[in-house]
Amino acid sequence: MRVAKWLLAAWCLVVGCAPTLSAQTQVRGFVAPGVRHDTGEPTVEMGGSVDRAGYRGFGVGVSVGWMKARKSKGWAPVVRLQVSHAWRADESRIAPFVAVGLSWAPLFDTPFGVTLGAGLNAWVRDHVAVHLAFRDDLFLGRRPHQYYGAPIGVIWTTANPGASK
Repeated sequence: MRVAKWLLAAWCLVVGCAPTLSAQTQVRGFVAPGVRHDTGEPTVEMGGSVDRAGYRGFGVGVSVGWMKARKSKGWAPVVRLQVSHAWRADESRIAPFVAVGLSWAPLFDTPFGVTLGAGLNAWVRDHVAVHLAFRDDLFLGRRPHQYYGAPIGVIWTTANPGASK
C-alpha cells in the first residue's frame, strides 16, 4: 500500500506541474478496458500521463495507472515510460501515433515488461483532444503474462495544436 501512495503522490505532482513545463506538454487522463491474454479475464485500468512532444512528432512520456482484473481484490499500480511518434501532429486535427516503452507493475509477480501501442488523437478544440488507442503490455520473467488494453481518454495541452487546422 505504501508504494501505491507514493505513486499517487508522484502522479499528482507531475500532473500539477505539467502546464508549466513546456508549450509542448500534453496531460492525458484515461480509462482502458482490456483483457489478460492467457486467462481471458477482463481488466480495467484508470490513470493519466504526461507527454512532451519533441522534434518532428517524436515525444517522451510517463504514464501512471491502476489496473484491476475482475477476480482480483485490489488495484495494482502500473508505471510506463514511453517514446512515441505522431504523424501530422502539426498539420491535421487527426494525429495517428505509435508508442513503445517499458512497464513496471510492482505488485505483479513478474513486475517488468514492454509496452507497444498505436492509436490516434483527434483534436476537438484548440487545447483538447480525444485519445483512442490499442496497447499490448507483455510482462517478462519467470511467469510471463500479457495484457491487451484499449485506452480511451482526453488530452489537454498548453500548446495550441488545433488553431491552424
